Amino acid sequence: MPVFGTVLFIGFASPANALVRLLSARFFVGVGLISYALYLWHYPIFAFGRMFTWHPGLSEKALWIVLTVGLALSSYWLVEKPLRNRRRVSWRTYFAVTGGAHGVILLANGAWILGGGYPDRADYVHRLIKDSQHVDLMQDGRRCHSGGLNQPYFNVDDSCEFTHFPDASYLMLVGDSHAGNLAHSAYRLARESGLNFIQVTQAGCSHLLYQTQGGLCRSRAKRLRQLLKKHPNSTIVYSARLPLYLEMVGFDGGEGFCEAGYPAAWAEEVAEHQPVVRQSILSTVQGWLDSGHNVVLVYPVPEQGFHASYMLAHQRPPILEEADLPLLSTSMAVFKARTASSYAALDELQGQNLSRVYPEKLFCREATGRYLVTEGERLYFLVDNHVARLGAEMIMSEVSKVLGLEVPPEGRL
Repeated sequence: MPVFGTVLFIGFASPANALVRLLSARFFVGVGLISYALYLWHYPIFAFGRMFTWHPGLSEKALWIVLTVGLALSSYWLVEKPLRNRRRVSWRTYFAVTGGAHGVILLANGAWILGGGYPDRADYVHRLIKDSQHVDLMQDGRRCHSGGLNQPYFNVDDSCEFTHFPDASYLMLVGDSHAGNLAHSAYRLARESGLNFIQVTQAGCSHLLYQTQGGLCRSRAKRLRQLLKKHPNSTIVYSARLPLYLEMVGFDGGEGFCEAGYPAAWAEEVAEHQPVVRQSILSTVQGWLDSGHNVVLVYPVPEQGFHASYMLAHQRPPILEEADLPLLSTSMAVFKARTASSYAALDELQGQNLSRVYPEKLFCREATGRYLVTEGERLYFLVDNHVARLGAEMIMSEVSKVLGLEVPPEGRL
């Protein structure tokens, strides 16, 4: 519509028209001459400006506009006009300048891509985030956690199995990505305790058997039963995002941060679905206990509804040193309400060979009614509801205590 309106205006313009005379004034013509330069320059200026000032005021915006106009005038007179003057600039010079500029851009972009964005360029906070990320457990160059963003899925039969001690029993980590984030710490605990280790985790897969679960998840749950028969008297560490499976909705912290990608289900659907999942939790875990396995239940971790890594990386003004780090936290009251159904199901399980670990106790501050997400350089979470490396070590330290195992040196906090 703007283009069509412009065509009509130009087509029917008359010198006698007052609006035509106004728009023909030198000021407006001048703005028109530099309009494309204004359009190009405003992008990097306003983008980088907002990177340094999260909520710019009038003074900042005025400065950006002045800078945009100044650069647009400079590029018009120094670049556009000379290159349009064929008498002053030969075709050879024209192609040399434009070709050289394109070559520099292509080389620079190629170097950035091959260098993975050069993460080392990224000052203090980016190095802190990188050093705090959880470590994927690998075997023979293959990631032991099934699925996830742009990652391959595989069945339980292809799970990573580490048999370092032929006559020893197994520590088996079971669950979804919440368990997957514990894998490296769990493997280290098993090895230093003289136990073999198996990782049975997949993104978004609870490994519980219930009717509404289909596809690869149901297949994995069935194959897990066969795997457990091969390894009697194993110790199973179970961790999964049960609040999501029971409540059928993403996390809303009630403080402006709401998890995307999980629309709320109808109340009738939740009422019908929740008892099925609850019964599946009870029957699946009770089956493990009745088969002689030791089970450690890792209760739900606090959820955030935001990525701590993003919050830190985009803090304004930028974080330059430890003193600039914010204290990120989430509501204890919201967590209690969110996990009530999960706690009720897990609390119903009983058995002499059953142990429980409560991650919330590691991150709570009763005095403020908050759960810590980060605390100075101690980053407990990085990506939404998933623990960072430190958070995983803290949880596995608690697991080692309830099992009476020696805490690995890295997990002594």
